[in-house]
Formats: sequence, structure tokens, C-alpha cells
Amino acid sequence: MRVSKFLPAKVIYYIKRVLLPVHRIIKNIPTASCIGTKKEIHSDGVDIFFGYYDISPFSPDGRRILYLEHKKNDKTVKIILNSVTFNNRKEVAESRAWNWQQGVRLRWFPGSETEISFNDYVDGRYICRILSISAGTERRIDWPLYDISKDGTKGLSLDFARLGEKRPGYGYTCYTNEEKGFENNGIFLVDIAKNELIAKITYSQIARSIKSEIGNFSDYYINHLSFSPDGSKFLFFWINVQDGYHMARMIVCDIKSNELIPLEISRKVSHYAWANNDEILCTVFNENQQCGYFMYSVSKYTCRAIRPDILTRDGHPSFIDDNTIITDTYPDKWGFQELIIADLNGGGKTTVARFYSIPVKEAERRTDLHPRLSPDKGSVCVDVNSHGVRDLVILDMEKPTGR
Repeated sequence: MRVSKFLPAKVIYYIKRVLLPVHRIIKNIPTASCIGTKKEIHSDGVDIFFGYYDISPFSPDGRRILYLEHKKNDKTVKIILNSVTFNNRKEVAESRAWNWQQGVRLRWFPGSETEISFNDYVDGRYICRILSISAGTERRIDWPLYDISKDGTKGLSLDFARLGEKRPGYGYTCYTNEEKGFENNGIFLVDIAKNELIAKITYSQIARSIKSEIGNFSDYYINHLSFSPDGSKFLFFWINVQDGYHMARMIVCDIKSNELIPLEISRKVSHYAWANNDEILCTVFNENQQCGYFMYSVSKYTCRAIRPDILTRDGHPSFIDDNTIITDTYPDKWGFQELIIADLNGGGKTTVARFYSIPVKEAERRTDLHPRLSPDKGSVCVDVNSHGVRDLVILDMEKPTGR
């Protein structure tokens, strides 16, 4: 990526940090307009963040929050439990299986106010730990889990070492990846209570589902596993790398029938959100690298554009209700990211907040906002980087006029 793309943001950074002795006066420049109350946790020399946008860090009752802390050069991250007012910090665990974009796949275990789950590297292998934060006990799953069904019965796993090699910032790198043979590698469906493998989908099966004859899978990998709300299906991205370009296709698996349903194989999908048990909202790039939002139906094999008049930039969407989403943008040429609420049925969009993000050299270390909603949808948590390290911000949102 050209350095010139980040030049305006770097100019802002040096004005703030080096050239202006009045920095203390203008320190609030990175955040422009915010709707609602903003709470931020910051610690010099410590990155404080959560992970991807498809998991909520908020407890089911909305009173507590989970996040990660990382000190420079440490091999581990600390797992922190705190109140949403950031005044009751408690370190509950550590993990070696982490990355900048996905974290440790940390979450509140479905249906519980006292159990959390996260991935770790223990005794030379990746696993999932399910920890009781009240009793201090834990159970372990022999597979690192990417997603867990909402009823807590099933988990999805993949080869995180391979993902860490093919897509830095998304997999784990505690050991060097070694190819395992593609007939034995793929997606793994796990019975969590029994700690047993239920089913496996191999690379060869995936290739056959899109009628592709692939002799060598070395440039292919799997990412972004996500259960449907009722747990009957899951989506995943099937990705190959060509000259540094990651071409992602979206496929859905019907668990009962074991059918693989290719939903998007010609354009590049980027981010996703289940609207219901049949429909998936995705950001998609066409051949001209123009981005739009599209709704896919699994049962009808259809796709339709969603609000091309107002949704033209890639982001990380989540549903507030059936007709409203919250999403974000990547930094513009000046280094500013936006947090947006958009009406999918003809209304407008509202910029909830704007944040300045310090540019980085390594793409895997970029700080996406990754908006994550509280259970009541009244608050949103984002990762920001306007001070040289990642900070965690909670916005208690007021409903924009007209909603």
C-alpha cells in the first residue's frame, strides 16, 4: 500500500503530537460529533481492545463487559472483566492464542451470566476454554472455536494455524503452520457438551460445491464462520489468494442435510450479518472494486441491493432491529472513521460518531471500529486508536430523530 495514502493522517498526527505545544487543549480533536454519552478506557503503553464485531462483549444483563489488554512484546493477552462504567476491573485469565482482529474469540457463554469462553494455546495445541468467573472452574474443548450456536450446544472450528499464515491478524501463530492434507482439513462441527466431533467439511467438498476443479489448495483458506440465529445453518468464507488479493466467496452449510449452498462466488464478499434464519446482509465488492450492501436469501438463492444511495463504503454491520443497522467505515484520507446508523427501508442515515485513527504500517495491526451492540441495543462498544494504542469506547446512544 502506498505511503501517500496515509500522508494526510500522518500530518494530523504530527501536528497533534509534535508541532503544537497546545496539544492538551486540542486533545479532543480525534473525536468529532457523538450522539449520546461516551465512556473511554485508556492506559499508556497498553492496547485495550475486544476483537471482531460479530460477538458482543456485554454481559447478558448489560452491566459488565469483557475485553483484552496487551502490553508491547508480551506473548499473551490478559482477559479483563469490568463494569460498563470501567470502575471494577478484574483480571480473570490469560491467553496465548490471540490476534489483532479477532482477539481470542472471547464471549459470554450462551445463556450464562457467569461463564465465558475463549481460545488458548495449551500443551502445544489450540483449544477452547470455558471458564466460570464465579467459581473459578473451567472445562476445555479440544478444538479452538470460531463460533458457538446461541443455545450453546454446537461449536465451529477451523485450522487457526493455517489462517494465521494466510491471513495475518485473523489466525494464531504460536507455532509454524504445517499443511495437514486437505482431505483432513476444513471446517469442524463440534458437540460442546460431549467434546466430540460431529461433522467435518473438507476443502475438496467445498471445491465440489462450487463446481471447481482445484488440484492444489495451497492458496486457499477458510475464514468467518457464523451460525444462523437458530443454529440450523452456518456461513463461511472460502478464500483464495492471487498476487496478494484475497478473493472471498460466501457459502452456507445446512447442518441437517449437510448441503453446501454457494451464495456468492463471482464477487468478493467482505462482511456479514444474519438478518434472520434465512437472510444474510453482506458488504460486497464488484469487479471495479466498488462496495455495496446486499441481502442474500439462502432458500431462494436470491440477492438484492440494499440502500445503494447511502451505503457505498465497506463496514461491519449489525442489526439494531429488522429495519435498522449500525455499521462503520474504514479511515478516510484524513484518518477519520465513522460510526453510522442506517435505515434499510428508505429513511436516512445518522453519523453517531467520528474517530481519528492513527495510521499503521502493518495491515494486521489496523484498528477497525468493529461496532458491537449491547443486549438492549442501547449501547455500542468500539475499538479506537487515537493515542498510539488501542482504547475501548462505549457509547450510550440516543435515538436519532426520525427513528
